Amino acid sequence: MPKNKKFSGGSKKAKGSAKKTAAGPETANEFLSAGVENEEAGEKWRAGDAAKSARAFSRAIEIYDAGLKKFPQSMDLAFNKARLQYDLSQQSRLMEHLETSPLDQLRLALDSHRIALAIESDEVNLMYNTAQVLRSLAEGIEQDKAEHKNYESLRMYQDAFELFEKCLNAQEEMLAKARLDDADVSFDEADSHDEDTKMADAHGQPASPEEKWFAIVEDVNEETILDTIIELAGTMTSICALICNQDVDEVKFIHENYHINLERIDEYFKKTIHTKLHTYIKPDSPSRKDEIMLAVANYTCAYAEASFHTGRTSILNYDKEVKLAFSPERLSSITTESRLLNSPEALCDKANAEISFALSVQSKLHVLLAPGSLCTLDLLNDLRWTHLTSALEAATEASKQEKHEPRILPRIHLLRGDCEVLRYRLREAPCNYVLAVRCREKLLKNADKYYRGAAAFAQNESAAEEHNEATVKAAVVWALLGNGERLGQLAAKNLDMLRDEVEEMRDEELLSKEDVEVIRRLFP
Repeated sequence: MPKNKKFSGGSKKAKGSAKKTAAGPETANEFLSAGVENEEAGEKWRAGDAAKSARAFSRAIEIYDAGLKKFPQSMDLAFNKARLQYDLSQQSRLMEHLETSPLDQLRLALDSHRIALAIESDEVNLMYNTAQVLRSLAEGIEQDKAEHKNYESLRMYQDAFELFEKCLNAQEEMLAKARLDDADVSFDEADSHDEDTKMADAHGQPASPEEKWFAIVEDVNEETILDTIIELAGTMTSICALICNQDVDEVKFIHENYHINLERIDEYFKKTIHTKLHTYIKPDSPSRKDEIMLAVANYTCAYAEASFHTGRTSILNYDKEVKLAFSPERLSSITTESRLLNSPEALCDKANAEISFALSVQSKLHVLLAPGSLCTLDLLNDLRWTHLTSALEAATEASKQEKHEPRILPRIHLLRGDCEVLRYRLREAPCNYVLAVRCREKLLKNADKYYRGAAAFAQNESAAEEHNEATVKAAVVWALLGNGERLGQLAAKNLDMLRDEVEEMRDEELLSKEDVEVIRRLFP
């Protein structure tokens, strides 16, 4: 989430401000007050009436924008407008009531953050928020087929990394300065008292509310620095994941033109990220420890996959790193106390890392089985089956946890179904894995059960996207078992949605080309 810039002042209904409010805001502070008031209204309706909430937030943005036209150098107006635009882009319920798409909303937010940076380039919260916007936009471009441009995403990740790094350096300087001068606290309190005295009128009365608005700058501490370090680690993880989608020539192009290579990334992670995590982590904060360890585990898996993809490490080293990433032995190097292995989020990330291993091996079969290679088909089959089984076990354990974030249960059961379909695919040539051939029907029936469970949970949580995905996947699995009735029913209701989901399954390697052709013949 973006860092907030809080404001303090008198009551917005106090005498002395009503006349100006009726005529519309005139000063920068009046625009700020009116915008904040609409933001508060949006927050009030956020949980109940999403449409009313979205309208209030939109009015707040319009007010900030109008204020900026009159006061283009107002950092407070620029900051609030940029922050709110980004916050809206992350709220799917609210975005349904806005005219812009999530990607376009992120682009608007990025433009606004850049305008704010032009006003005050060294504001740490603004640097942090801008980097978050860049990372979110890069992820959105990657996920949107119509917008998918790897190099544009990479440039945004690179810009995000540089901003997070600059923010981290500034935060550390601020913290070091605060620690060296403990008297700052008393000085700030005295200064605040003096300001209030200056703002009082000749009769000793406080100044009117519209004259008292001022920003409250939050102190930098270990927690805020950890936020930035975790975001840096996440950005590096995303860069590694993006490299995995490039061929050899594209990786070379990235190295030569963007000056990004895996060795430099890992060196920075080990010397900077890992070291600073140990410096700032507090022994009495188990939730932060889990968050940190998850970031480290995800980076470890992404770096191992990218190294394998680019030929920098062997399949056995890749196998070892994925197995160790979420292990108690590896996690204990950061902290001896952790609840991470009982976290649904961590278990799902572990499952995804195991699935990525199996898919990476599948994509490199022609190389791994080339003449002169030490790998055998039996070894590769066993490794893929083992990792997919571990993924299924992790997802199953995640489904048993008592506390789940909204919409995560449908994703967990979708993950379980995907594991079974991927194990089913090991029956295909050239693998012809005996267990997959023997258990073909059982694997597909298991997948059907998990997908139907995902659809049920999605319906209960009003998660339309997950419900559509789960419903189509269950129908596809049933068709692979020889019954195309469900597919026919779905095609009659929404053929375009069915086609899109089937294409998505093919892109995720859940269906072979032959399977796709069989399923397409069942469409009307």
